[in-house]
Amino acid sequence: MIMGPKAEGDYPDRWLECQRALEPAFRDLIEAQETPFVDLASVVEPLLDAAVSAGWTAHDVSVAVAELAVNHEIGHAAQRGTNAAIARAVADRLRR
Repeated sequence: MIMGPKAEGDYPDRWLECQRALEPAFRDLIEAQETPFVDLASVVEPLLDAAVSAGWTAHDVSVAVAELAVNHEIGHAAQRGTNAAIARAVADRLRR
């Protein structure tokens, strides 16, 4: 269930509140995909419908999904870097 905005109209941190409201559903939709690449089209439509029904605007949702997608990729890039660093450390240790 997506929570709606605290108030109508524009207010400070509305975009951040929308991201927080959408994040669990965004994560669930991403994890349900069986591909290493995010298919945003299959994420945006169900999120848009549910979020607009909860009181968010289509613009709120599009901005929030863009930010969530960027943050998702940053997290995966960091994980790939960590995995590579671990692999290098293990390889170096085995060579000793």
